Amino acid sequence: MPPGTNTYKLGVLRPDPDYIQFRAYGTIASPVRKARQGAGPSRSRLRYFLLTLLVIALGLFSRSHTLALPLAFAKVSGDALWSLMVFFGIAFLRPRLKTRTVALAALLFSFAIEFSQLYHAPWIDHWRSFRVGALILGTTFNWPDFGSYTIGVAVGAMMDWLLTRRS
Repeated sequence: MPPGTNTYKLGVLRPDPDYIQFRAYGTIASPVRKARQGAGPSRSRLRYFLLTLLVIALGLFSRSHTLALPLAFAKVSGDALWSLMVFFGIAFLRPRLKTRTVALAALLFSFAIEFSQLYHAPWIDHWRSFRVGALILGTTFNWPDFGSYTIGVAVGAMMDWLLTRRS
């Protein structure tokens, strides 16, 4: 029997977790990174950072007067792009999460922000009075926004699946 193995159940050899292997004198140990069981895809942080910036620019452009989109389409596309930005932001912050976990987190965050628009207190309305605060927190609760958020996260999940499948 080779060193470092134990016999268990019907003579099957299994590695002994307590066995220490020594290298020959003078050899250089190279670190070996083991993949965690159940770990999600490995994403490029730079790619997802750039995607987040691109989606922010598209979202601001979709609401601008220079593009002159119909108001209903601009509203839906802006909300979908907002949740897509949240999806890419979470994927940037936690690149090892599975796609479905990122999608669920982005949906929950987007829905929580939408429900927070039902709350009106002077301090939060003060933050919403600024342009950046209105873009992040929103101003008014609207049920159809949930559909827009779902569309944006679904697009993000499909893009993420395509990007991580190739790598």
